[in-house]
Amino acid sequence: MSQSFEGAEPQVIRGKHKYRGTKDGMLYPAIPEEEEGREALNIMYDKRVFRGNTHNQNILKSNLTPAQKEEQRIKEERERKKIEMIKAQLLEFKKAKSTTSPYDLRPGPPARIEVDLTYFLTEQGKKKADEAEVKLQTDEFMPKPPTPKYVPKKTGIDKITQIEDYDLFNYDDEVQPILNVLLSKTIDQATLEVEEEQELEEIRKFKYEYHKRR
Repeated sequence: MSQSFEGAEPQVIRGKHKYRGTKDGMLYPAIPEEEEGREALNIMYDKRVFRGNTHNQNILKSNLTPAQKEEQRIKEERERKKIEMIKAQLLEFKKAKSTTSPYDLRPGPPARIEVDLTYFLTEQGKKKADEAEVKLQTDEFMPKPPTPKYVPKKTGIDKITQIEDYDLFNYDDEVQPILNVLLSKTIDQATLEVEEEQELEEIRKFKYEYHKRR
C-alpha cells in the first residue's frame, strides 16, 4: 500500500505572545492576527493519513494495487489447494484403515489330529534308577581370618643390646638415694613453713607494740 504526502511540508510557526489578555478573570494565550485565520497543521486531522486497524483485510483490499491483488489471489488459491489435499489424504487414510491388511490374517487350527507319542518315546518296564540330590559341589568356605594389624615397613639398621637381669635397676641399691631426697625435701619444706609462721608472729607483735607506744 503506497500513499502520497505531497504538499505536507512542515511550516514554521512564528513565536506567539505569551498572553493575549484576560477575559472573565481568565488568562488566554495571545494569537497573532496573521495566524488567526490559518488552520492548524496537525497530522491527526490530515485526511491523507490512513487511520484504523491495518489488520482488517476488508479495508486493505480496497487499497491494494493490481499486482498485490494477484499475489493475494495466488496465496488464497494455494491455501485452498493445501486444504483440499489434506482432506483427500485423510479420506484415503480412513479407507485404508477400514480394509483388512494381509498381515492381520492369522492361520486357523491345524486339520490333523494331535497324537501323544510319549509312550513310544520313553522306555517302559524298567525300574527307575536311584537318585540323590547334592546341594554343593565344592567344599564349604572357611570363615575369613581377621585382618592383621598394619605394621609399617622397617627402615634403617637394627642394633641389639644384651641386658642381663638386674643390670638396669636394683631396688635395694637405688631406693636409698630416692628416699633420702624425699625425706630431706619434706623436712626442709616443713622447717621453712615453721620459720615463716614464727616470723609472721613476730611481725604482728612488733606492729602491736609500735601502735601501743604511739
